[in-house]
Amino acid sequence: MKHVVIVGGGIAGCATALELAARGVRVTLVEADQPGVHATGAAGGMLAPQYEAAGADPAFELGVLARSHYGEFVRRVEALTEWRIGYRTDGMLVANRTPAEEAAARAALVWQHALGLRGDIIDSDQASQLHAGSARALPSWLWLPDEAQVDAQRLAVAIG
Repeated sequence: MKHVVIVGGGIAGCATALELAARGVRVTLVEADQPGVHATGAAGGMLAPQYEAAGADPAFELGVLARSHYGEFVRRVEALTEWRIGYRTDGMLVANRTPAEEAAARAALVWQHALGLRGDIIDSDQASQLHAGSARALPSWLWLPDEAQVDAQRLAVAIG
């Protein structure tokens, strides 16, 4: 049997340990404190490769692929731990406060649409239908329906 030592007990280290153990690998997790306490505390939980990307590079491709598998990962962790993680797949709505922000959003959507990803520029009325708190009149909104979010603290507790 293979034995792997993982240094660091944040979400990435714990998730890696969980996956390796599920594949029959003996895992030792080395962490100076309680797993998930320090590095994970700074994580925002955004699963938003489309919003965060400057272009279609390998990191972007990995982010989109990871986002597509995250729901399955969360279901596995919740089944193992009987702990609700706080995973949401209700998209991302971003205010375009200036014409320059709208132009940048439109440019990003061009290459993202070419890759088969979803996203739109919508008006304030459409935004308020998606999210009541967005009723503020702005030039436009960027709507990315496939972006997601996870409660990083709850995930850290579940896999820590």
